[in-house]
Amino acid sequence: MAVPALLLLLMLAVAGGRTAGAEGMVDAAAGSGAQAAALTDDPSQAQSAADTTVNAALQQAGADCASSQVTVDTSHFGPGGTVTVTVTCEFSLSGISLLPLSSNQVSGTSVAPIEPYRSVASG
Repeated sequence: MAVPALLLLLMLAVAGGRTAGAEGMVDAAAGSGAQAAALTDDPSQAQSAADTTVNAALQQAGADCASSQVTVDTSHFGPGGTVTVTVTCEFSLSGISLLPLSSNQVSGTSVAPIEPYRSVASG
């Protein structure tokens, strides 16, 4: 009776570790994407820069996202404003065969300031 309970506890710990690792990767990717977006000249470039940077960061970190989504909020895009990037990653938990979990979704959000003394195009 104790062995199945210990196996279940071990599987839950592994799932928790995978989730925590994925959250860290997604948070870091959102931060990188927000910084890249804040350095662009207009909102449409911000979306493109964030997409490219986030995807590269997730790939470099070894994130095994089955699907990912990058959302860029440029509603405050302008000198002294901010850019907000949210990254959502769905990753597989299928390797943990005893648990009835097939996937998990994590997301991270980061806000980056835009320099107050530079000119930007309004989108």
